[in-house]
Amino acid sequence: MQPACDAPAERFDPVTGKPLRKIGETVFEDLDSQRAQLRVIRHVRPIQGPSADEGKLRDVPPVMADLPPRPLEGCAASAGLLSWLLVQKFANHLPLHRQAAIFGRDGKRIPKQTLCDWTLASGEALRPIVDRLQRIV
Repeated sequence: MQPACDAPAERFDPVTGKPLRKIGETVFEDLDSQRAQLRVIRHVRPIQGPSADEGKLRDVPPVMADLPPRPLEGCAASAGLLSWLLVQKFANHLPLHRQAAIFGRDGKRIPKQTLCDWTLASGEALRPIVDRLQRIV
């Protein structure tokens, strides 16, 4: 195996001094793994209304943008986190207490009861899809 030709002095034929040209390449691939990461996605909702001076003259309520749709009302988990939780539990057979321990090792404390609540609520939210699939089958 030849050493890599990174230095400009090595890109010339040592006998003739002529520049070398690319005649092929070797590709090496690494298979890498990244653990799932929790990250906070912050949604900023501006509140708009009249200025303080105009607000005194007229009774105009402030207006705020709607929240993006959420898979579960009042739940801090995104659709991606909920789907990951369900796949880990049901497809990979990873119990919720182990998932809570994994999150804890990463510095994110999510109690097992919270994961259980999210799992149950996700099941209820998916109920119409399950019912429809059962009717089709």
